[in-house]
Amino acid sequence: MGIVYKAEDIKLQRTVALKFLPQQWVSDPEARERFIHEARAASALDHNNICTIHEIEETEDGRMYIAMACYEGWSLKDKIKRGRLDKNEAIDVAVQVAQGMAKAHQKGIVHRDIKPANILITNDGAAKIVDFGLAKLAGQVKLTREGTTIGTVAYMSPEQARGEAVDQRTDIWSIGVVLYEMLSGVLPFKGDYDQTLIHSILHHEPERLAKFQKDLPAGLENIIHKALAKKPSDRYQTMEELLEDLHAIAEGLKPVRAKASLFQGRLLGLKKIYAYPVIACLILLIVLAGLFLFPNRGQAFDSIAVLPFVNQSGNPEQDIFCDSVHRELITQLSRIKAIRTVIAKQTMMAYKGTTKKSSEIAKELNVTAIISGEARRAGDKVLINFELIDGRNDKLLGGDSVQGDYRDILTVQGEAALAIARKIQSALTPEETKALSEKRRVNPEAYDAYLKGMALLGMVSQLVDPKDLLKSIPNFEQALRIDPDFAPAWAGLALAYDYCGSWGASTPKGTFPKAIEAAKKALSLDESLADAHLVLADAKSVYEWDYAGGDTEYLRLLELHPNHALAHIWYAFGLACAGRGTKETIILHSERAQELDPLNYSIGELVVMTYFLIHEYDKAILQGKDNVRLHPSLPSAYMSLANAYLMAGRFNEALAESQKAGDLGSPPEAWWLAQYYARSGDRSKAEKYLNEYLRLSDEIFLVGTLNAPMIYSLLGEKDKAFEWLEKLYEQRCSGIPTTKVHPFFDNLRFDPRFDVFMKKVGLER
Repeated sequence: MGIVYKAEDIKLQRTVALKFLPQQWVSDPEARERFIHEARAASALDHNNICTIHEIEETEDGRMYIAMACYEGWSLKDKIKRGRLDKNEAIDVAVQVAQGMAKAHQKGIVHRDIKPANILITNDGAAKIVDFGLAKLAGQVKLTREGTTIGTVAYMSPEQARGEAVDQRTDIWSIGVVLYEMLSGVLPFKGDYDQTLIHSILHHEPERLAKFQKDLPAGLENIIHKALAKKPSDRYQTMEELLEDLHAIAEGLKPVRAKASLFQGRLLGLKKIYAYPVIACLILLIVLAGLFLFPNRGQAFDSIAVLPFVNQSGNPEQDIFCDSVHRELITQLSRIKAIRTVIAKQTMMAYKGTTKKSSEIAKELNVTAIISGEARRAGDKVLINFELIDGRNDKLLGGDSVQGDYRDILTVQGEAALAIARKIQSALTPEETKALSEKRRVNPEAYDAYLKGMALLGMVSQLVDPKDLLKSIPNFEQALRIDPDFAPAWAGLALAYDYCGSWGASTPKGTFPKAIEAAKKALSLDESLADAHLVLADAKSVYEWDYAGGDTEYLRLLELHPNHALAHIWYAFGLACAGRGTKETIILHSERAQELDPLNYSIGELVVMTYFLIHEYDKAILQGKDNVRLHPSLPSAYMSLANAYLMAGRFNEALAESQKAGDLGSPPEAWWLAQYYARSGDRSKAEKYLNEYLRLSDEIFLVGTLNAPMIYSLLGEKDKAFEWLEKLYEQRCSGIPTTKVHPFFDNLRFDPRFDVFMKKVGLER
């Protein structure tokens, strides 16, 4: 926790490292206490493998810093990035870290955040443990609330991940993770986001290290296995016990405490070493018999794409019905955690009417199974047919039909999703089976009105005039007049108000409160509704500026719908905007969104901005180029790339891409040209386009974006920039959190008014 500078101690003429408490936490009592706590914890230790603390002081302007020894070398994290370590080097590092932590444990100090980034390897090979900011001293009052998790998720012990009390055995677990990573180059427990990673820590076992290194010393894997025991009572109980086994391995001996339990004891009356081969042969015979007797059995798939459902009725009015079935099936299937990837509807609509083979589609989308089908409504009856196709070889693996009354359409769609899950041999939890089997009836007239509203919202990416979004609202209101307790209509209404406030159809202040009210009503009727959670997460983050509350909603949504692409990218963008979360987490969610919805231009454009906000300029430009490759006829794709170049200061390339957009009939708007010329240093042209932008723009659009204060900031017009920021604050502009990190506001950062403004929106620096 802090920013580290290399400095010279002019009194003692030595090089030191100065670790400063970040400016945004200077006035945070808890942060200051934790900073002091780190210095106190580390300074209490005197050991060759623990970073030496010289003193803790405070500058004249109130900034606290720790003066500590400066070491020349690499972090272990950087060494692992260059490739897995040699087994002897990995064992040596593990021994040194364990020696340092043994000393800390003797002093009653538990580190709680052992990870490669907190281990420095000096040029002479010494390992130094740093960052005791999360350390727990025996008998000390806790600095964190009961039940919260602190540390870095990938290295957390099961008890730490659950927010339970921890002792020295949590550090033993973390060293086990680090040793595994040094030897394999990968983490033992994996997940696309924090929840799945924690689930892996709690329930899964790591892959065998033999997969990564073939000549490991006998017993080393047993040491790691014991260190990574789920129950603390099954691990090494002290760091000295772990050291005893590590020293034995280093000396070419067998470990004393970590024994290979897999082949010990007896099974079925035989020694396990003999029993396991017998059992393996029996299993092989059963499998072969199954292959012979049941050649047409189902095959398990963990990644699927559902093609748009065909309207076989010949009635164009049923297109809306078919699209709604398609959307609902994707939504329901995305709830099943055993299905790793369910491609989002937006991407799948690009394949409507396609003549491509299933294998081509599967390769393009990186999935293994394709679902095709049709939906039909005839009076009061509905029918859903589907077929499962192996995306690797175009082999038809069978299908199924589900039918029922139109009043039971939600139930029928759930049964269809359940049938698809069973056909692909997906492992369903009892909760998932219950949710998909739930009986739910609708009022047909209310449902029809709801479908019309959702169809209009589905066209959001094609809108020329954002005000067209307002047309969807009367449909949802009509559905709710017919059935006031129709939860999906409340969720649809919430989504409509959210889109209107975000896309400039209305002011945020005029729509987000209504979006919040509708989302809460929807969740009171059905807690599982993805759209309602999405709206509430977005509204809390960008309108109420309740960032922790927004995170909670996003994570709850991703727990319910792990394959929800918009949730992943909105969450990542929100973290990037407000300067929160780790860069790794933000990139992880951004990449996951693209994996789930690769052809959705809106997501690709948002990823460009997300990468820029975390200062990954090369990634932003590469993503911008990818947007152009995927959408070569879309002018906004070229403008997205132009924006990436502009933000990176590559002005000639930015202008060239904007001209390509103009060649397609959509020249850059006045606000972009104003930013371009202000950024590139042509003040007169910047002012010209700024005045044109302010003169021609709709008031709703002006208070919905940060363009005006950005341009004034770039021009050095601080008073006008702050005047606009205050105006946007009054209208609750959804882009406000971006001011904390966006470099176009750099000219304002050292003005006292900037910190005051940040504090108003809950983003103190």
